[in-house]
Amino acid sequence: MKKTFPKLFEPTRIGGLQLRNRLTMSLYPTKYTTDSQANDRLIEFFRARAKGGAAMIVLDGACLDYPAAYKGAVELRMDTEDHAASLKRLISAVKSEGALAFMHLNYPAGPIVSEGTSGAIEKKGRWMLPLISAGDEDRVKGLSKIFGTGAARAREIGYDGVEVQASWGDIVAQFLSPLSNKRTDSYGGSLENRSRLLLEIVSEIRKDTGDNFPVQIKLVVDELIPGGFGLEEAKTVAGSLERVGADSILVTVGNKKTKKHSIPSHSLPAGVSVPHAKAIKSVVNIPVIAMGKISTPDLAERILEEGDADLVAMTRALITDPELPNKAQAGQVEDIRGCIYCLEDCADKGVKGLGRACVNNPLAGLEDEIRITGAVDSDQVWVIGGGPAGMQAALIAAERGHVVSLFEKCGHLGGQFRLAALAPYKGEVSEVLRWLEVQLDKSQVKVSLNHPVSAAEIIDAQPDSVILATGSESRIPVMPGFDQEHVFQAHEYLEKRVKPGANVVGSGGGEVGCEVAETAVDSGSRVVVVEMLSELLPRMKSLPRTELLGRLSAKGVVLLTDHGASAITTNTVKATGQDGQEKTIDADTVICAIGMNSRRELYHDLQGVVKNVYLIGDAEEPGSVGHALRAALRVAATI
Repeated sequence: MKKTFPKLFEPTRIGGLQLRNRLTMSLYPTKYTTDSQANDRLIEFFRARAKGGAAMIVLDGACLDYPAAYKGAVELRMDTEDHAASLKRLISAVKSEGALAFMHLNYPAGPIVSEGTSGAIEKKGRWMLPLISAGDEDRVKGLSKIFGTGAARAREIGYDGVEVQASWGDIVAQFLSPLSNKRTDSYGGSLENRSRLLLEIVSEIRKDTGDNFPVQIKLVVDELIPGGFGLEEAKTVAGSLERVGADSILVTVGNKKTKKHSIPSHSLPAGVSVPHAKAIKSVVNIPVIAMGKISTPDLAERILEEGDADLVAMTRALITDPELPNKAQAGQVEDIRGCIYCLEDCADKGVKGLGRACVNNPLAGLEDEIRITGAVDSDQVWVIGGGPAGMQAALIAAERGHVVSLFEKCGHLGGQFRLAALAPYKGEVSEVLRWLEVQLDKSQVKVSLNHPVSAAEIIDAQPDSVILATGSESRIPVMPGFDQEHVFQAHEYLEKRVKPGANVVGSGGGEVGCEVAETAVDSGSRVVVVEMLSELLPRMKSLPRTELLGRLSAKGVVLLTDHGASAITTNTVKATGQDGQEKTIDADTVICAIGMNSRRELYHDLQGVVKNVYLIGDAEEPGSVGHALRAALRVAATI
């Protein structure tokens, strides 16, 4: 019997607007624009989420005060007709698929002013007046008029509503917080004064747009830091917002110092902020939207059924699978490709050369560039290697109508990536393989396990195309003592479930090395990580990096940078520093994670013999699973 989600797919209203269901997409700043206009990449990204069934999408914000508050070419503009025309294309794409389009309204810490302005500070070669500390009352009050004018412009362009940013430590949230707001005028001190700017903004928007244009507030309800803006004050503010005309409240937590709670990763439970939404809902009669790692339709349904919120925002889940709403409504829950909450490709600057993307959805951010369409001819395609890249390539090639055979030399699919979920707090990454395996079971792909493939077999069979996803292997350390029984490669240590000794040394401070170190310290061992570079985790994005390093430090792991392991004895590791000085570290277990080398032997054997041979994933270049899946997409979508 297919599962249904009656509450999730029940229509509802925000202000005078009807939403087709209760599943929304909160702001995701794509940063896809390069000239302050909505381009095809931006438009097709959001079109896909609207087509997939989201009821409302809060779109990238536009500059409210050009040029004084302009952040540059990655920020949309709406002050000219050309810029407005590009936004109309964006709105039209979203609305044509049945979703509502809201504009996010925000303002930087302060406007750009001339050098010498009292209280101004220099920032990136320009002078900025921080309103939280330096702007006089007239200038602060003027900010509400800027929001009002911006909302009116949004309505004129065609947006269905607006959302006011009062979270994430941005300017309005700074005024709410007693930690940042030290003003002594009518905008500082008491809660009434600290909330004055936000309430004036809502009132100004109401004055400039009328009563039939929804205004949503993205409200921080707890900064989760001593002395910060907290839940009891937020409940008072929420009531005031309703009285001045706000139509809905999106509940958020955290600020820039506690952002691990604002964008929760592996280490926090699903639905972590739902209790805060429930608290706000208890004091207002307007719709309250819950967000914060709402990862599945089951969880969303439970939140709504139990009355903790009126709607849910499932933004990262929609990045990973734009079709999540449609699949859930059709009862196809096992076909939903789930977010793994890694905060890698979707965070910070995203992927080098690509920008913001998704580890578990190779098409995210490429919707305008790559379309998976039927192949002109149905070819015989062999995929060698059953890791994530090979599995993904096989699925896409089969979807396009090719006759696909997938070969894996081991008795299981997944390659070395199946070990990734064994690290602390990383269980959610198993979703990558779960989805691929489910789809392979439903596909026409012929899967052959325990089947190593030789060049001779390929040459004899003469498939039309060969995709090599043969993966990578651990780099062998060049040092005395590496071949001893107490020395393990990281994947070997995890696969064999090795019980570490009392003293563990990890050679290598990348992602694998640090995660394996955490497994060892959690087993009760004393752990030292030795890394020849000056910093650990150089490729990891800032938030997960900060979390992992913080946990290692709190658990007592010694992090020794600027040193390389140079020799291993029966009970020590010699580590040599950049200055040539040597340290001796006790070690009865040594775990090596110094990088990977591509497996390309088969590729070289086929050169000049087989016509269409492609390398993907780690076989092309060792990297992340996101890199591997995108490489599979690019090849399989074109052969």
